[in-house]
Amino acid sequence: MPPSLATTSGMPNKDRSFHESPEKAGGEGWLYSEQQQKLCHFKPDTATVHAQWIAIRTYSYVPPRPPQPMTDDSAADAAAQRD
Repeated sequence: MPPSLATTSGMPNKDRSFHESPEKAGGEGWLYSEQQQKLCHFKPDTATVHAQWIAIRTYSYVPPRPPQPMTDDSAADAAAQRD
């Protein structure tokens, strides 16, 4: 897990946790919802002639246990084979 978690907005919501981390070059980042206990990792993926893709991984995260993947990688692999 990253040392800190990024948010998409600079304004915290009083009903959820707010963690800010430095932006990484290339658009890679993390989102965390304490209320939903979900962690999301996103990063740019291979671009095709028709589209730019973003890889998204979703995890269930209940501290202090490590994050558990929620995303089925076989669906992403099947989509990649169609292109």
